[in-house]
Amino acid sequence: MGYFARARGFSMRAPAIFLVVMMVFAACRAAAAADAGAGAYADGDFAAARALGRAAMTAEGAARACEAGLVIGSFFERGETRVKSLHAALDDCARAIEAGDGDVAPYLSYAVGLAFEAKRLRSRAAALRARRFFAETLSRFPDSGLAHAGLAGWHSNVSREAGLVRVALGASRAEAARGFSAALRLDPDNIAINYEYLRFLAGGAAADRRQAAAVAAKIAAAAAPDDALGRLLIERAAIIARALGGSRYEIEAALTATEPFEGVAREAPALAYMPPFRSGFPSASQSQGALP
Repeated sequence: MGYFARARGFSMRAPAIFLVVMMVFAACRAAAAADAGAGAYADGDFAAARALGRAAMTAEGAARACEAGLVIGSFFERGETRVKSLHAALDDCARAIEAGDGDVAPYLSYAVGLAFEAKRLRSRAAALRARRFFAETLSRFPDSGLAHAGLAGWHSNVSREAGLVRVALGASRAEAARGFSAALRLDPDNIAINYEYLRFLAGGAAADRRQAAAVAAKIAAAAAPDDALGRLLIERAAIIARALGGSRYEIEAALTATEPFEGVAREAPALAYMPPFRSGFPSASQSQGALP
């Protein structure tokens, strides 16, 4: 299908972008050049990146397949097809982790995938499970700005829900603020973290929205990324920036219009799925170092 081929298809088809997941998508690994499908991924050929990643039968390849699958499901599919892509992405990330991938990306991607599944199911238990996996990712990678921003993003996004939902899940804007502060101390120029922080501030009170304008300006002034999704982040940040001078309704509309898996709530309700990890990630001793 042609819209998988290049990132330019985003301008026509991608309806949105969700918070944390873009931190995973835009993150560049030190070993990215060696990852199976990395070149295709950077160019926006996500279907090829997923296929090449799986064919490589390595931990890094499985992680790349997971990330590409989340992008495909977020932006290019609807209905049962994208739910199946989401579930397959979770399975790919689990394979990467079980094979001993020591990078933060598959762990964070897995937590992000669980958050999307919780959104689909509208399940309190699933949302809390996703939070636990974000927290465990942070405990394993305490020096990763992305890991701090991942848990902060969970608090930020759930805090936008209706009051009773927010209270029941224990989401807190104060916790989100602390997490983003730690993330930016560790990685101040990461566009993905700054983008997620922009979304958090834009959903806050007037003082937060004024600060959001400064963050949006910082993103706009950043050097052009050399990967397709990094460029998309800058485009989506501009959509939010334009809404900041408008009403709360206009800002909320911009935030909704820039989230992937938009409309996934209660999609394909008959499609059952059991996540590979439910109580926690496997320990290092349980990781085998080879794909099954």
